[in-house]
Amino acid sequence: MSTSGGAPAREPAGAVAERLFRLGEPAEEHHLRHWWSLRLSAAGESLAACHLIGSRPVVPDVLWLECAAEAATRLLPGPVRAMTGVRFERPPEPGASGGPPPLWIGAQPPVHPPARGPAAVRVVIRADAPEREPPDPPGPPVAEATVHIGPLARAPAPLRLPRWPARPSTDPCQQPGGPLLLSGPFTALTRIQRHPWGGSGEFVPGPGDPAGATAGCALPLLALDCLLRMQCQPPLARGDLLPVYVPLRLAAVEFFAPYPDSALARLPVVLLHRPAPAPDSGVLTLLDPVRPVLRLTVAANRLLGRYDSRAGRWERPSAPGAGDGHGHGKAPRTRPLRRGDGRAGP
Repeated sequence: MSTSGGAPAREPAGAVAERLFRLGEPAEEHHLRHWWSLRLSAAGESLAACHLIGSRPVVPDVLWLECAAEAATRLLPGPVRAMTGVRFERPPEPGASGGPPPLWIGAQPPVHPPARGPAAVRVVIRADAPEREPPDPPGPPVAEATVHIGPLARAPAPLRLPRWPARPSTDPCQQPGGPLLLSGPFTALTRIQRHPWGGSGEFVPGPGDPAGATAGCALPLLALDCLLRMQCQPPLARGDLLPVYVPLRLAAVEFFAPYPDSALARLPVVLLHRPAPAPDSGVLTLLDPVRPVLRLTVAANRLLGRYDSRAGRWERPSAPGAGDGHGHGKAPRTRPLRRGDGRAGP
C-alpha cells in the first residue's frame, strides 16, 4: 500500500510518542545498552484506565511494543519491519500515586550493523528500583523484544476469503463481570463472526480514543490489540465457551505496510484468526481488504477465563491450564466468575 488516497503522513519521530509516554535523551549507558527513563503521559494513563484486568487499570501490552519501537528507531532511524522474541512479564505495581510507576527502557544496537538488510535492536523495559545506583541495572523486566529496522517485507499474496458458514459472535472482553473488561478505544473490534476455521471481525476505531492519542503511532496499537483478542473467537465446532487470553510470548509481529492507526480507520479492514494445533497459539492477520497488512504469530497465552455466550455468564478453570483453552477436550471443572475476580495478567 502507498500513502496516497488521503492517508495521513507519519508524524516526526517522537511527536506521537509524546502523547502516550515521555522518553527523553538517554540517561545512562550500561553494558552497551542505552537507557531512558519512561513515564506514561496523561493520555497513556487514560488508555490504561480503559483496560481493566482484575478490576484495576493495567497498561495494555501493545503500548509496550510502541515504546520498544520508539526506543529502537531513536538509535537506528527507519521503519519497523518486524518484532521477534516478544515476552510480556507481569505488569509493574502501581506507584505511590496509584498510577504506573517510573520505568526504564533500554535499547542495545547491533555492534556491527549490516551494510544491507534489516538491523536488529534488542529492547527491554524494566521497572524502577528506587534503591539502585548507576551503573546498576534497573529492576525486574516488564517486557522485552527484538525490533528489526529496515525496508518492509514484501506482503504475502492476497488471501481469498472463503464463503463458509459463519455465525455472529460477541466480544467477551466487553461483557461486565469478567477478568478483562475493555472500553473506550478498545471497542474498535466490531462485526465479529465465527467460522469453522477461526474468527473474523472488522477494525473500526470509534470516538473513545483519548485525545486521539493512538492516531499516527508507529505501530497500529488498536489493530494489534484487536488482533490479539481475535483469539477469543474459537472455531464454530468448539462450542459456545469463548476463552479470554492475555499474551505471554509473541513469536513474531510482521509489518507489510507503514500505516498508522489514523489511516487504518479509513480502510475496510478485516481481522482473521486461524488457530494453530496448540490452543494457546495461532496466526492472526490484518487485511486491507484482502492484502495482508500485519501478521501476528502468538507463541503462548495465559487463560483468564471463559464467557458462556449462551448463558451470558463467566466461568474460569478451577486449575490453571485445565482443558484445551477452548472449552473442549476433557471439560475442566469451572465455577462462576465473580465481578473483579481473576488474576492480573501482563
